[in-house]
Amino acid sequence: MRFTTKLLVAGLLAAVAGTAQARIQDASGGNSEWVFSAWDAIAGIGYTYDLQTDATFETFFGGGTSVDGVVQGAAPGQDIFNAALPGFSDFLAAPGVSAANVVWNLFAGDGAGLARWAATQTVAPLNGLTNLSTANVVGRFNQYVGAVNGKGTHIGADPLEDGFAQTTQSDLTAYAGNAPTWGALLGNTATDTTGGLDDQLGLYFYWQKSSAANQRNQPGGVLPVTAGDLDVFAQVVGGTEGYSLLVTSVPEPGTYAMLVAGLLALGAIARRRLSNAA
Repeated sequence: MRFTTKLLVAGLLAAVAGTAQARIQDASGGNSEWVFSAWDAIAGIGYTYDLQTDATFETFFGGGTSVDGVVQGAAPGQDIFNAALPGFSDFLAAPGVSAANVVWNLFAGDGAGLARWAATQTVAPLNGLTNLSTANVVGRFNQYVGAVNGKGTHIGADPLEDGFAQTTQSDLTAYAGNAPTWGALLGNTATDTTGGLDDQLGLYFYWQKSSAANQRNQPGGVLPVTAGDLDVFAQVVGGTEGYSLLVTSVPEPGTYAMLVAGLLALGAIARRRLSNAA
C-alpha cells in the first residue's frame, strides 16, 4: 500500500532531535536534510524543497563511517517515504515552464570527516568519483543550500514548517539549474543526476575513501542505494491532490512479472517431478 502524506518514514527512520525549521540543514555539520530540486533550463526557473528535518542523511545511512549505502531499517519491498511537494504545481504553471523540459534530482550528504553523499542518477555509474570530487560535491551542495536559504525556503503561515523556494537564473547560486554551482552535474564533478518528470531514477551512495593530499585523485567508492536487498529509486508522482516525491524499494511491474513467471516455472517443474515419481 502506498501513502500520500507529508512524509512517511519507514522502519527505524526515527525523528532527529530538535524542532522543524524553515532553513535547509546543509552537510557542513555532517548530516544534511534531503533536498529536492527541479528546474526548467529553457525558462530559467527553478524549485527547491526541503524534505523535512526528521528525514536526514544519517537516518537513512547511519552516522560515522557507514559506507554500505543500505537504508536503515527499511523492510523489503516498501515505500520509504512519500513527501508532498507544496507549490510544485505553481512552479509548473510559471510563465515559460514546460513539464517536458523540467528535470529534477534528490540529494543528501555528510561533510564531517570523510565525505559521503547520495543522489539520484540517470545511469548507473561505472566508477566512483575521485576522493577530491566526492568532497567537492558536498561543498557545492552547501553553497547551493546557503544561497537557497537566503531566498527563504519557507512559504506559508507556520514558520516551523519546512518549505520551498521558487528561483530564477537571476538568483545565481540559489537557482537549481546553475550548472557551475549545482545543476545536473552537481557542480561539474559528477555524472548526470537528473531525470524528467516521468522518469524513475536510481539512488547512488558515494563516499570519500581518503582525505589525504596524495590520495585526492584516487577513486572514491560508489554503490547503489538498497533497502532489504532491493534497489531504491525515486520518482515524481502526480495526482488530484498535487505532486509528491516517492522514494521506494517496491519492485517495478516488470520485476513482479519476472517473479511470477519464475514461480510458475518452479511450479511446473515440481508438478513434473511429482508426475514422474508417480
